[in-house]
Amino acid sequence: MEKPHQQTNKTEQSQENKKPQQQDNSYLKYSQLAIQMAVTIGLLTAAGYWADKKLELETPWLTLAGAMLGTIGVLYQLYSQIKNN
Repeated sequence: MEKPHQQTNKTEQSQENKKPQQQDNSYLKYSQLAIQMAVTIGLLTAAGYWADKKLELETPWLTLAGAMLGTIGVLYQLYSQIKNN
């Protein structure tokens, strides 16, 4: 009778060991997503700023367009990640 009890304890221990690892993975996944969001918006805004300077525009329309495009892309990516989970 001791063997089934020991197997149950091993199963419980393995389930307890999996919980912290799953939490660590979610932290890594969402921190990676946050970094990716910042880089995407930053690069598209910088590209718009560069284009504004290159074309010598008085109003920063391309900077705004780059920022908006980056934000829309990031929100879509965030929605897809949340939808898949």
